[in-house]
Amino acid sequence: MFPLAGQLGPLTLSRRTGRSKTRWVIQHNAGVLDIRITNATNLLWTYPDGSTSSAARPQKTVTAGTTIVTCDDFSATSLEVEVYNNVAQLTAATLPDLRWYLRLDSGSVLTGAIADLPRVTYYLYLNSLAGLTGDVVDLPRVTYYLILNSLAGLTGAIADLPRVTYYLHLNSLAGLTGDVVDLPRVTYYLHLNSLVGLTGDVVDLPRVTYYLHLNSLVGLTGDVVDLPRVTYYLYLNSLAGLTGDVVDLPRVTYYLYLNSLVGLTGDVVDLPRVTNTLYLLNLAGLTGAIADLPRVTYYLHLNRLAGLTGDVVDLPRVTYYLYLVSLAGLTGDVVDLPRVTYYLYLVSLAGLTGDVVDLPANTGERRAYILALVTGDLPVVSTNTPIYFYANPAVSPAEYDTTIANCVAAGGTNRTLYISSRRTSASDADKATLISRGWTVNDSNV
Repeated sequence: MFPLAGQLGPLTLSRRTGRSKTRWVIQHNAGVLDIRITNATNLLWTYPDGSTSSAARPQKTVTAGTTIVTCDDFSATSLEVEVYNNVAQLTAATLPDLRWYLRLDSGSVLTGAIADLPRVTYYLYLNSLAGLTGDVVDLPRVTYYLILNSLAGLTGAIADLPRVTYYLHLNSLAGLTGDVVDLPRVTYYLHLNSLVGLTGDVVDLPRVTYYLHLNSLVGLTGDVVDLPRVTYYLYLNSLAGLTGDVVDLPRVTYYLYLNSLVGLTGDVVDLPRVTNTLYLLNLAGLTGAIADLPRVTYYLHLNRLAGLTGDVVDLPRVTYYLYLVSLAGLTGDVVDLPRVTYYLYLVSLAGLTGDVVDLPANTGERRAYILALVTGDLPVVSTNTPIYFYANPAVSPAEYDTTIANCVAAGGTNRTLYISSRRTSASDADKATLISRGWTVNDSNV
């Protein structure tokens, strides 16, 4: 039998906000109630069936009804509430008297006005909340972390954002307008993505030192020499107003992503010497030799770089992820590719030669198609999926048949194979075997 309210301890209200400091009444539908509450003293969840839990994140499967959560003080410093994809029907005004940390994640069913959110001061994360509306001027005045993502009902001026000093993440906020000069002066982390109302010059961006992510900002202009001097992570994508030479990019050491930057020029030898991850895509102004790329060791993604030339033997020796697409100046034998262990993506490489038996023996996604000069049947292991192997004119029909046989021999269930339509009826039985194991087999490509 569900306990009476009086059995759940005294109800204490904040004199300042009128919110409950000790009890949170949650209305919900049937399903998994997924909320985490950390650093709470004497935390207790009481469910509609009368059962209880003192876990921080019980993830209880509940019937439709009411769950009551109690603790000594929801407003305590360091108490954190995180609401994930769940069945709770929340309103901004009925959340408890949180003062420190609130995360409302994608899928949270929350409605109400931004002005009615608890007045947290340290951390605020709002993600994909279609029922939340209001102006940024009414957001809680957090001072450290602010993450606002895909909030269609949010409007207002950038100048009215909370003055966080450390971490700012703004993504897909169509109703937010203003100049970058009015952004909070964060010093560590800045992520700006798909903000159609954002304008200004990069020289006026906050001087973050660690992480900078700028994506699809049509109103942003300036020269890369004026970007904040981040040292770890730099992501620049679809910034038509950004110009300059790669030699003037911030000297990040770990992660570099450059994509669709029409105003960026220079030689790869002058790129920052990142050591872990390198993405270079659609950079018409970039030239140079493959041997002069940064020596990343983990993740390499090169796509549509007409000015890049050289042999695969000179590629960085990445060990996990290799993506090479539409590189007209790339030559060499597959035996000299880096020995990646997980992800291999080779597409539209006219200068690549050799037998595919010499490809790296990766365990994840395995793609080798539109390769004019490669030969052989493709070796696979049971974990490879999806597998793409077609449109390779030097590969014979019999080798395509053998590739299907290789998939059967490797084992594995519920995988995906894209194979050439030039295979023959000799592989029909093997194709049927794969389908019987839950594979999807597409042989409509040349």
